[in-house]
Amino acid sequence: MFGLQSIPLINDQALYLLLNYGPIFIIAAYFSTPHFKKVLHAVERNTKMSVALVYTFFYVAVFFGSVAYLVDSTYNPFLYFRF
Repeated sequence: MFGLQSIPLINDQALYLLLNYGPIFIIAAYFSTPHFKKVLHAVERNTKMSVALVYTFFYVAVFFGSVAYLVDSTYNPFLYFRF
């Protein structure tokens, strides 16, 4: 179960997935805590930026991050290449 037999605990595929999806997992874990909401309210109180501007920036950053991960993913040949 933990790789104590012939399969190691951390192999090349596990390291690849951890390096590629680890930052997304850490960011998702942070945004799922109530600390993010406290920070958002503190930014709203201390600056004159509206919440809509912060949300817009956040959504644009998530969009570009998603596109970057899609571009960085493994090679996928054209679907109809074999036909």
